[in-house]
Amino acid sequence: MSIRSSGFLLLAASAGLLAACNQGGTPAPLPSTTLSGVISSQRAGEAVAGATVSVEGSSVTTTTDASGHYTLSVPTITKNVVISKADYASTRVENVDASAPLVLDEVLRPSFDPALPTTPPTVTTDLQDGAVVGGSDLSIKVDTVTASPDLNGTATGIASVGVDAGSSGYLNAGRTRVLLQALKSSDTFTFKASDFAGFSGNTDIHLDIYDHNGNRTHLIRHVKVSSAAVAGAVVAPTGLTPLAITFADTHTYGPLVSTPQSSDLIRQWAKTGSTAGLKALAARAGSVSVLNSSSLTPQAASAGTVTWVDVNFKYDPAAPAPRSFELYRSQDGGATYTKVLTAAPTKVLKDATKPTSGLYVMRDNSSQLTAGVQATYKVRAVSDSASQDSATTSVTPLGRYTLTLGAPAQGATGVETQPIFRWKTSGASDKEAVLLLILDRTQAEGKPLQWQSDVSGATSAIYNSDGAALTPYLQPFHAYDWQLAGVTYNTAETAFSIGADFFNSLGITANPVESGPVNEFVTGGY
Repeated sequence: MSIRSSGFLLLAASAGLLAACNQGGTPAPLPSTTLSGVISSQRAGEAVAGATVSVEGSSVTTTTDASGHYTLSVPTITKNVVISKADYASTRVENVDASAPLVLDEVLRPSFDPALPTTPPTVTTDLQDGAVVGGSDLSIKVDTVTASPDLNGTATGIASVGVDAGSSGYLNAGRTRVLLQALKSSDTFTFKASDFAGFSGNTDIHLDIYDHNGNRTHLIRHVKVSSAAVAGAVVAPTGLTPLAITFADTHTYGPLVSTPQSSDLIRQWAKTGSTAGLKALAARAGSVSVLNSSSLTPQAASAGTVTWVDVNFKYDPAAPAPRSFELYRSQDGGATYTKVLTAAPTKVLKDATKPTSGLYVMRDNSSQLTAGVQATYKVRAVSDSASQDSATTSVTPLGRYTLTLGAPAQGATGVETQPIFRWKTSGASDKEAVLLLILDRTQAEGKPLQWQSDVSGATSAIYNSDGAALTPYLQPFHAYDWQLAGVTYNTAETAFSIGADFFNSLGITANPVESGPVNEFVTGGY
């Protein structure tokens, strides 16, 4: 048995058990438990199939299935778990508590440069298991050593309380976390005493350390929170309303999810049949002080989707305030529930400028969410002396909504000056809203948008068929590009899947996004 330089005992604690043999000389079997979870490429992101999940220092290993799921029977003394895959960076999880069945959802990123090392950083910290926190500000010193530090230094660090949080300021709304975007090899995370207000008793502090190649070490410390007593006869939260969002263009989701009011605005857009509701998202993102507001850019995957669920609810402002709200999710019709998030009421206010509104929202960004699988939620109000559960609510996330451009094809020449545009969509739910955009970005003189038209329900359109184009015909021998923006949603308006919105025609983001389906073409003569 060996002790890692990080100071963690891997399986050395089991030495006595391993030495214990029965009369026949066979080692006594170690007690075991179940370790399961989902491996994804980012928070709320697409599954990583074929990843190897191993108990470090042992032969216990398995491979994730097509949905990124894995299940392992592991010794209860397990401390470290390693996740790897060819062409990906690696993740090591240190100091897990496998004394009981454990769900461990982890992130495994594609490597930035396959030539760089895929060894997770070695991380040490002065925060120890059993530490009592919460009575004052907490500073956590972290030292990191990366493989080939001259080429592959430290990149990002995230410290979080209760649940493992990521670097995205959007998907991690409501989480208690500290982010260091330019992490040094020796650095410090600092939590305020007030950050622990929603917690009491045993909880975990998570430290996620990335190097530049995407390798990640997830270090867990099991601590005890000592905080001021919160007593009182809490009441049950009411009015639970879920909203499931799926994004196919992962570069565009940021400002939408940074705003808790987005649930209301996207429904407003669906009811009015116009883009006014979604355009309000960009304005609110810049003008309203809201939950976990941040200037961070979103974490974006090169392909795939992100999916999350917002659960809106009410709590009577005249009732005794709880210490925390707890969000629970079931995916078996309510037979069993998993805690998603614990948060102080101030962390999940729908609008931080209205602290007595009684309106809250909690976000589920778990990789356990699956398109087509119903998720049932409840919210629990908790004080030191009592707790009350809400009624349940359910939503089924949609799958990927894809917009595929046809004619004019990418790079087409000799295109008519009044062309017919053709496309197809897939993955549509009950309703679709699609906009066609033609752009002249080469000689536009400040007017790049040549034509925008609502083409919902169609698969083709003749240029200027609605008379709204900038000119009756396109210019001859001229370069243009065209694209679609589209969203599909269910009749209940509780689940939306956004396929693309490259130039913000739906008002999802205040700035252009980085990629999207766009075809460039050149017209011919008259």
